Formats: sequence, C-alpha cells, structure tokens
Amino acid sequence: MVLQTIYVVRHGYRQTWPDSEGQAARARGIFGPADASLSPHGFAQANELAIYAARLKPRINAIYTSPLIRCLQTVSPTVALAAEEEQNEIPLRVEHGLGEWFGADGAHDYTPSSLEALKDQFPACSLDYVSLSPPILHGEDIRQLHDRLAAILSQLIAQADQDGHEAILLCSHAANVVAIGHVLVGRAYEDVTTKTVGAFTCGVSTYTRIPDASNLIKTLSQDDNDRLGLWSLTVNCESSFLTNGAERGWRFSGLARFTKLPLELDGEVDDGTGLGVVVNAPPATLGE
Repeated sequence: MVLQTIYVVRHGYRQTWPDSEGQAARARGIFGPADASLSPHGFAQANELAIYAARLKPRINAIYTSPLIRCLQTVSPTVALAAEEEQNEIPLRVEHGLGEWFGADGAHDYTPSSLEALKDQFPACSLDYVSLSPPILHGEDIRQLHDRLAAILSQLIAQADQDGHEAILLCSHAANVVAIGHVLVGRAYEDVTTKTVGAFTCGVSTYTRIPDASNLIKTLSQDDNDRLGLWSLTVNCESSFLTNGAERGWRFSGLARFTKLPLELDGEVDDGTGLGVVVNAPPATLGE
C-alpha cells in the first residue's frame, strides 16, 4: 500500500510571546521565548482536534511535527486519545524540516531542543525517528521555504510508501501549512499572496493522491519531485469541529523580511511581523 492521504494541521491558538511557559522551557533545555506555548484556548482546540482526528478516514498511521512546543502540544491529545480509545499507537515523530519559517533574516533566538529534552516533556515522541533535516538555523526567502518543504515532503511520502502507511498527519506553522499546500498541488511558485490554502489555528486540510496527474502543470524546481504535484486539496482547512470555528488565519504578504511598520493587504492587517497578514475570511477554493 502506498500513501493516499496527507492531513495538514496548523498548531492551535498560541500565547503571545515571550510567555512565562516558553521562558521556563528554556531552563529545561527546550528553547524559548520564541517558542510560545498554546494559550488555554489553544489547548481546548487541541482536545477538539483529537476527537475530530479519531474520526478521520483513512486513519492516521503516523504524525510528523515541528519541534516547537505549540505544535507538540497540539497533536499530543490526538496521540493520547488514539491510544486510550482505539488502542492504536500513532508514532509521533519530530521533524525539524517542518519547523517555523523565520524569514530571510533567520532566527536570532533559536536554540534547538534535543530530542531527549522533548521526549521528557512529551513522552509520546519517538526516539527511533531521525529527523530528515537539521534544525533550520539559516534565513530563507519564500522560494527557499518552498524548496525546503518540497525536499522534506518528497522524502516523507517515499518513507510512508515504504512503510505501507495509508495516511499521515503533519503539524506545522502558518507559513509552512500554506507552502505545503502549494508544493503538494504543484503550484509552489505562483502568486503566494492568494487565499487559496487555509491556515486557521487547528484547522485540518486533507490532500488526496491523484492516480493519474499527467495533466497537471508541475512548477517545482528540484530533481526529486516525482512524488509532488500529484495531490489534490480535497478539504481546505476544516475548522467546523472547533467551538469557535475558523480563527486567526494567515497568508503570505509577499515579503520575506520583518518590518517595523504595519502592512495591509486587500484590507487585511499584518500579524505584526510583515511576513504575513491575518485572514479572517474562509479560504477560497484552490484554483479560483
């Protein structure tokens, strides 16, 4: 059996950083304060996600997550509920290639956590899995971000095919969630500021493998993209299972560097970084 379905979830609603839990995490060997914890609302979303994920068909065979705390907090209830109610142990694999995008200037306050430190706080983390990517310590422009995710996705799909997994779940950050969508459907280098891929907190998108995608235009740049551009976005950021529905969406502003001045794009205001804008409306259908 080869991989048929990829579920992609953005982490839940986070605290405003620097927060006290993130700072305390640094003292325990887990980086902060840029690694903000989920807010109480975000923890509630994560619990709702677990209930929703338990109903997904096909079932999740493995979870790959960014090493940042808010992502691990988001998917941990899903792993716990599967083990408790379904007697189904879902491997939880920390993948640095799904780590946060810090823009072209890179992360200036980023000390990567050891897997052992993460395992201590999140016992479900697999010690057997070796991340395909080292921690992302360098700056990336928008194209380099898409290239990074294209390389990781190609390897993850190949690994899932080899493992006989029918479905995997990826948990990452807003920019990555959008870029993953671009890469999977083969439109990585078109206008990234469109609202075609939803990235609301704890929203789940479903990508389905297309058996015959010879008619698709594949615009990816790398040599190992035979597994990419062959997916369709069949569920775009499902959020109806969350009590408050779709919240705090995100899309690229088109910039790759932090700005000090607020930006506005089509009437929507940036999220304070200049790298993206907050989206409050549902995502458009991919291709419109």
